[in-house]
Amino acid sequence: MVIMGGMDRVFYSVGNMGKALSFYRDMVGMKVLAERMLEPVEIARLWTLPEPTRAKAVLLKSELQDTIAELIEFTPNSGKRIRNGAKDLNWGIYDIAWFVKDIQHCYREGLAKGYEFVAPPVQYQPNWVPWQVKETVMLGPDDAALVLFERMTDEAKQYDRQYIRWNHSAFIVQSVAESKKFFCDFLGLDLRGEMDLPPGIVDSVLNIPPGTPCRGAFVEKKGTNTCIIELLEMRIPGRSLADVARPPNLGIFGYAFEVDNLDSALKASVEAGYPVISGPVEIRTPLHGTNRAAFIAGPHGAWIQLFER
Repeated sequence: MVIMGGMDRVFYSVGNMGKALSFYRDMVGMKVLAERMLEPVEIARLWTLPEPTRAKAVLLKSELQDTIAELIEFTPNSGKRIRNGAKDLNWGIYDIAWFVKDIQHCYREGLAKGYEFVAPPVQYQPNWVPWQVKETVMLGPDDAALVLFERMTDEAKQYDRQYIRWNHSAFIVQSVAESKKFFCDFLGLDLRGEMDLPPGIVDSVLNIPPGTPCRGAFVEKKGTNTCIIELLEMRIPGRSLADVARPPNLGIFGYAFEVDNLDSALKASVEAGYPVISGPVEIRTPLHGTNRAAFIAGPHGAWIQLFER
């Protein structure tokens, strides 16, 4: 199997599209690329939802990065959040993380608009970059986690906006080693780095017990300007969110990757122990035209779409 680039899209089931757009488009500043109503055959065969479910999708992108956020409003939805707020650290996709210009400004603005935070911004020194960082976690629409981080350098001064770049998506895992088998060995992403995190970093940002051992790894497709995936293993009790991290529940639940041959990719997926959830089905989208798509189960049951143009 060959993937044709990095992460193409992140899937996000929203309870109210208007509220989601007022956050990601109006406050954060993402650009709307396209919107569409999903066809009934796609809803039934790809998203595995029954009649009379209807769905509207809006695709947005940050200016300096190529991965797309696909917001989908399923009607009816379950009303159930995938995560019970950003303090829920069970295994599965956790967040969308933003590099911001002035984190204190974003923190004050978020509070003024009624959004909650796990804790005020915390400053720390990572062991994988030579600069210090300030970081906080906001609860966005549908209680989905939005990580904000500011680098203590002059890099951000050149920008005239607060939300500069969508940088990565954290994926909380039971085992970094096992999760790398999917993202690197099977899917073909490149390992950017792996390390034990310095004591205290995750404790203060995520408000977990002091001294919790954590290990992290960063995977991406080299040569692309797409979203990095941060695999984060924390030595605290947890469980898989596979039973709830799916539509029509609300929150961030999946990633999409383009492949050279969908049929061979699905065959390889089953042989590697990653079952097919749905599809393949032919669909038409504003950005990709006619394509064939399917979902497979990634680590902890995360919905991973493979599609072929």
